[in-house]
Amino acid sequence: MVSCTLRKRFATTVLVLGFFLGGAANLAAQTTPEQPADAAAAAPAAPPAVAPAKPKAITANPAIDLDDLKLIVEPMTKAELEAESDAWFALLRAKVSEISKAEIAIRRKNREIAAIQAKAKATAAAAPQTEGTPAPQQAAAKTEAKSDAKVQLVDYSTKLAAERTAIIDRFKVVLDELDVLGGDTKAQRAYITAVSGIKVEVSDYVSTIARLKAWVTSDEGGLRWAKNIGLFLTYVLGSVVVARIARGILRRSSAIASATSNLLRSFIIDWSGRAIVALGFLAGLSALEVNLAPVLAVIGAAGFVVAFALQGTLSNLASGLLIMVNKPFDIGDEIEVGGDIKGRVEAVSIFSTYVVTAENTRKIVPNNTIWGGVIINHSTGGVSPAHPTFTAAE
Repeated sequence: MVSCTLRKRFATTVLVLGFFLGGAANLAAQTTPEQPADAAAAAPAAPPAVAPAKPKAITANPAIDLDDLKLIVEPMTKAELEAESDAWFALLRAKVSEISKAEIAIRRKNREIAAIQAKAKATAAAAPQTEGTPAPQQAAAKTEAKSDAKVQLVDYSTKLAAERTAIIDRFKVVLDELDVLGGDTKAQRAYITAVSGIKVEVSDYVSTIARLKAWVTSDEGGLRWAKNIGLFLTYVLGSVVVARIARGILRRSSAIASATSNLLRSFIIDWSGRAIVALGFLAGLSALEVNLAPVLAVIGAAGFVVAFALQGTLSNLASGLLIMVNKPFDIGDEIEVGGDIKGRVEAVSIFSTYVVTAENTRKIVPNNTIWGGVIINHSTGGVSPAHPTFTAAE
């Protein structure tokens, strides 16, 4: 009996211990996954990535003054200028769209007028005129009304074209500044070239006359080009006058200074006037709104090619300048150059020297040949080598 009782107590104890151990294991399994969740909830969340704000345009106003716009865009960064460029491009595109709609309306009016005239001709040919208002007069009245509406549309289109020109002027200011900072403006400038200008249908004389009248009186049209042409003529004619005055001053001053040769005097006087006229012509082109940057780039590239192809000619030019500066001879001197060429110096250009021999024969000698050999001047009794040497004083 005692052993049976002990067995029952032992079994009961084992069951109780098993129950407690199983409950503890379940409790540990339930609480363990929740701890990382609590820890994750307690940890601060990482801030979301914020993209940098794109600069906003501040100058996209067609009425802004050009000089003010130049001062405003000068301190801007490349990103800011790109935003300004996009805004001005949107304005220009919207204005071009308005012009296109106006031109479409004009073409529709032309078709309506043509239809009325064709109908009137067909009616007049098919049936005799009725009493009262004749059919041709009725058609003429309708045609006149349509023509008046078309003229109003032409005036409106010309006004829009003037506004487009004002937008393009300000758009170019932004693009020029963007070019300085290394921006790519080829697409924008190509679009400006594509939408610029006035399209005139010569066959539609009514629209052509109305368009020309509106363009001539427009501030951004005829008046603007009249001012530009006036500035061009002023620059060119003014440069010619200034060149003559400069030549006179140089001629008088060189006559006083006896240290320079007649060759050098003539060269300076002639080419100074030409340089002044050339600068005046370039200034006139800028007044005509011609972009000189591509022109100067083409001139520079062409000059490089020409210089490479005409190396001998350039050597004659350099020799001519050296002859003028060192003055081994002057006009009227009896010289002997090139070994067998002897005579009187008649003239010297930047490329060649003109010598008249005793037989009254003119010989044109390249300056490189003269400067590269021995020069004998019989008028002064001296012999001048092509490359003078200098001895140090004792």
